[in-house]
Amino acid sequence: MKRKDFILDDINDLYISVYLVGYEKEGESCIFVLYSKMPEEKILYLLVIDSYEKDNINQTLDILDKIHKKRKLDMLIWTHPHDDHSIGLENIISKRCNKNTKIITAEILNCKLPKYSKICDSLITYISTKNKYKKLENRWSINPLGHFPEVLQEVVFTKGKDIIEKMQIRCISPYPNIGNVQAGLENENINKLSIGIIIEIIRRENRLNFLFSGDMEKQTIEAIIQEQEDEEIPSVYNYIKIPHHGSDNSSNLVNILDNEIKSEIGCSTVFCDKKLPRMNSIKKYSNFIEDIYCTADINTNSFGNGIIEVNYDLKNQKSNINFNGTATKIVM
Repeated sequence: MKRKDFILDDINDLYISVYLVGYEKEGESCIFVLYSKMPEEKILYLLVIDSYEKDNINQTLDILDKIHKKRKLDMLIWTHPHDDHSIGLENIISKRCNKNTKIITAEILNCKLPKYSKICDSLITYISTKNKYKKLENRWSINPLGHFPEVLQEVVFTKGKDIIEKMQIRCISPYPNIGNVQAGLENENINKLSIGIIIEIIRRENRLNFLFSGDMEKQTIEAIIQEQEDEEIPSVYNYIKIPHHGSDNSSNLVNILDNEIKSEIGCSTVFCDKKLPRMNSIKKYSNFIEDIYCTADINTNSFGNGIIEVNYDLKNQKSNINFNGTATKIVM
C-alpha cells in the first residue's frame, strides 16, 4: 500500500493548514493541506478525512473551493461506515478525486450488502464502481484495509531540506486482529474498524506530529499502547483530533501521551444525542494537552456549525488558530 513520492520543486517556505469541521448535532470532517508560497504558490499535498453534510451544506467542499477551485485530492480517507462520517463523501469523490487520488477505506468494500446504513451501503457501491470493468491503466487507487502500523504514503522533499525532509502518513488504527475480526461479524462494532492516522513532518532539527484518530475506541487504543515503543509511535503531538467526539470510551488515548511534555492542540467535534464531548473526558485530555478546542461552545451549550482552522508556518516556526461559526476554546 505504501507509495513514495518525490517533490522536486524548490521550496523557500512551507505552511500547513488543518481544518476540523463539525456540525450542530453530529458529523465531522478533517482537511490537511501542505503548501508553499515561494517561489510560487503551490499546494504540495491535500488530504481529506471523512465528510458530512446537512441541508445541502457541505463545509468540506466549501473549504476545498477556497483552498483551490480545481485541485484534486492526493488522499481521501473514509475512516468507517457511520453516517456522521460519511454523508457527502460521494460528492467529494465525484468532484475532488480521480485515479491519482489514493482512497483509503476500512475493510468494508467486499462485504455482502445490505450491511450498514442505506447511505453507507450506497457509498460502498459507488466506490466499488470506480474500478468495475476498467482496464488496469484506468483503475483508481482504492485501498481497503488500512491497518496499524502500515505506512500509507511517504513524500520525500529533494529541495528545501532546511525546512522539510520527509512527510510520512502512517496508520495508527485499526489494529489488525481487531479490524479483521470485526469485518467478519454480522453485527460488528463499527467504531472498531475506524482508521486513525499519524502524519509526521520530519525535519533536520525536529518534527511535527499530527494525529487524526477517527472514532477509535478503548480496545484499539489499548492494543496500540502495547506496541507504542516498538513501532515508535510519538507521545507528543502538535495537533490531535480527539477520537470519538470526546467520549469516555476513547479517553484512554491519554496513555500514549507524554505526561511531562504536553501536546500542543487538541480538537473535538460534538455528538449531541450522546452528549459528547464529555467534560470529564476533556479534563483528562487537559492534563496532557495545552489547549483544547471544540466545533461548538459546550461551555454555553451553543451548538451549530463550526470550523477550527490551525495554521503552521514551518520556516518561521509560528502557528495561529482561527474559528468560524460556533467553534471556540473549551474553558475548564
